[in-house]
Amino acid sequence: MPSMSLRRLGRHYGVRIGIVIAVLLIVLALGPSMTSYAPSLSLFIKWLINVVLLPLIIYLAIRLTGETLMTRAGTAFKALGSTLVGVVSPIVLAYLFLNGTLGIISYVIHFNKLPSIFAASFVIIVGAVIVNYGRGFGEPIKSSLRYIGFAILLYGTAWLMAIAYAPLGTPFLYASIGSALMGVAILISYTHH
Repeated sequence: MPSMSLRRLGRHYGVRIGIVIAVLLIVLALGPSMTSYAPSLSLFIKWLINVVLLPLIIYLAIRLTGETLMTRAGTAFKALGSTLVGVVSPIVLAYLFLNGTLGIISYVIHFNKLPSIFAASFVIIVGAVIVNYGRGFGEPIKSSLRYIGFAILLYGTAWLMAIAYAPLGTPFLYASIGSALMGVAILISYTHH
C-alpha cells in the first residue's frame, strides 16, 4: 500500500472510527428503551455492542496506529506498522468477535464443546492471516511464513476434526507438523546464507 500522509490517514480512518462510534452511541442511547418494548432485543443489542461495534473500534485504532508507523522513516517502524496492520489487527478482531459471540451464544445454546469449536476456529483464522501476511514478502520469507501459517491452519483443522471424532484429526496434525518443519527449515537455510 502506498504511504499516506498523517493527515490523509486521520481522515481515512477518522471517518470510519467516527461512524462506528456514532452508531455505538445511538445504540447505547436507544438500547434501554428498545429492550423495554422488546426484551428479546436485549441479546441482539449486547451482541451488536460487544461483538461488532467495540471490536471494530479497536480494529480500526490498531490499523490506524500501524498505518501511522508505516509512514515514519526507519525499517523498524515500517516492519512494526506492517505487522500491526497485516497480523495484529485482524487477529484481535477475530478474537474479540469469536469470544463475544461465544459469550452471547452460551446464553442460548448449552453445548460443552462450543468453546473448543470457537478456539479451533480462532486458530484456523490465525493460520489464514499468517498465510495471507506472508504474501507481502519476497522469497524465502514468503515461503517460510506460508508454511508456518499453513501449519497453524492445519493444527486448528486437526483440533476441529478431533472434536467430532479424535482419529479424524490425526492426518491434519501430521500435515501440520510437516508444514511447520518445512517453514523452519526454509528460514534456517535462508539465515545461513
